[in-house]
Amino acid sequence: MKSLKQLLWAGAAIAVLASCSAEEEYALDGAIRPGEEAITISSYIPGKRAVDKTTFAEGDVIGLYACQTAGAYANSFRANFMDNVAVTKGADDWTYSPMMAWPSDENEHLSFIAFYPRVITNDANALNYPITVKPNINQQVDALWCTIKDTHINDRNGTQINGNSEAAAFEATSGPLCLQFKHMLSKVMVQIKLANEYPNSNAKLKALSLNKVHDNGDFRIVTSLSSGSWTDVKTLSNDKFILHADTEVPKDITATPQDIATMFMIPQSVVSNKAHFLVTYSYSLPNGTEKEVTETIYLTGYNWTTGRAYNYTINIALDVEMINVASEIVTWDEPVLTPNIGNDIAEAVDLGLSVKWASHDFGAVTEYETGPGFNWYEHHDFDYTDSWGKNWHNPSQEEWQELFDNCEKTSETLNGVYGYRFTAKNGNSIFFPNSTYWTTTTSDERYYYARVSTSTTNYYTVTNQYYSARPVTK
Repeated sequence: MKSLKQLLWAGAAIAVLASCSAEEEYALDGAIRPGEEAITISSYIPGKRAVDKTTFAEGDVIGLYACQTAGAYANSFRANFMDNVAVTKGADDWTYSPMMAWPSDENEHLSFIAFYPRVITNDANALNYPITVKPNINQQVDALWCTIKDTHINDRNGTQINGNSEAAAFEATSGPLCLQFKHMLSKVMVQIKLANEYPNSNAKLKALSLNKVHDNGDFRIVTSLSSGSWTDVKTLSNDKFILHADTEVPKDITATPQDIATMFMIPQSVVSNKAHFLVTYSYSLPNGTEKEVTETIYLTGYNWTTGRAYNYTINIALDVEMINVASEIVTWDEPVLTPNIGNDIAEAVDLGLSVKWASHDFGAVTEYETGPGFNWYEHHDFDYTDSWGKNWHNPSQEEWQELFDNCEKTSETLNGVYGYRFTAKNGNSIFFPNSTYWTTTTSDERYYYARVSTSTTNYYTVTNQYYSARPVTK
């Protein structure tokens, strides 16, 4: 079909991809006919954690697959439109070649799968992603995945993103195809500490390793594109991960937990009395006794699962020469509010409305930065007393609608960030990144949000979405 065929630039073809916060205009040349629109792509990784992959850097490469379908999705995927296309991050933009165009007929649908990092494969069945984690923790990669089901030229979000039809927080009818990535692996974090205070004693970690765990497997996406799981998990070449080598400078062990390592591991069943830490440490006591100890600490048997973080704290008791490990499981994929994010108080902007609006998102430091996402329970009635002051609150559905109805909206790119400026009749204005925000309004188990791109409020019947916050004050 003519609207679905591959479009080539004259000469060395390069397509420029927008970031999630910016859109680019594309000049038409001999390869692009009037009325045909290039497929542009943006990227988003939930969360704000320094260790994780939270943004893409220059030189990163995504592998992108697309399946051409007609009408409803047919529960099959074969990369018959884009087959592991290398999408590369430049200094400012993404590029790929040859460029592709959206089918001009909205009845022609495309479904997408994206992986980071891109792996070389000759298999157009993109449902399998093989990976081997590296034993050197400094070379490990936070592998990511994304699926978008049943998109078309007038619905860039499609019916499903990573299995959640209500996860889209971006403009659906125009602009780039936004790849909202999730973590593919499990995250294992290890700390070591003294179980008690030991005055005039000295303890040092000499070596630490994680042993008898699998390092290889295939991440398989189900044919509906709604979820992924790990298959064929095994050990290919290594079952020992060095967290602290005996050739390194010994690390002091104190009563305060000391971070040793963060690893991105294959999700797997952790087998009791098999998977274990091997730790070597030395200590001296006030009576002059010095000793070196090597101990095996077995992990409790349970499953490491995709997108979850596992905190292990190794506790050492010198006086009785006992050692044990405590563990904690936490959510990894979802953004969290921390005391270090978003305490800069915004300016209260008078737009001549019933409330004054914050000049930037909660959790941001500039008007063009999107604040961190929060779920309904964390933030719809958030108490700003300890951060911005008691007069600030999240706007209601009615206060959002008042803004939309009484201010002129214009699109704008501010410091490279695409968004919308709302200008009041008194001349004052505020800028919103292209984002979605919670309100405080509920009705019959429905939870309302506001989308600045369409100047509308709407509701969900679930609460596990993560949206930004733009407070108001009297």
